[in-house]
Amino acid sequence: MNQPKVVCLAAVAAVGSVIAFPFIGIPLLSAFGFTSAGIAAGSIAAWVQSVFYGGATTGVFSVLQSIGAQAAFPLVYNFVAGVFGAGVFLVGVIATACCRPRR
Repeated sequence: MNQPKVVCLAAVAAVGSVIAFPFIGIPLLSAFGFTSAGIAAGSIAAWVQSVFYGGATTGVFSVLQSIGAQAAFPLVYNFVAGVFGAGVFLVGVIATACCRPRR
């Protein structure tokens, strides 16, 4: 395994995840009903709120609602996306190296 190449590709995966996360995450949240105007009537988010939370939301639902309302992810979520992207890439590299037939 070529370590400098793997490290470089992991860095590219991390940066790519950070860049792609807001572009994919915000429209996805909006599709589920977490919009800048609040929870969209008749959406999946509205159903989850009515079934599980009622008028008083907490936890993950509140975080998603806040992100949807601001249409922006806090910096820490971008950091997590980068770590996740690099981690997924490295797991793939390790799995490929371990499963390769030996000569």
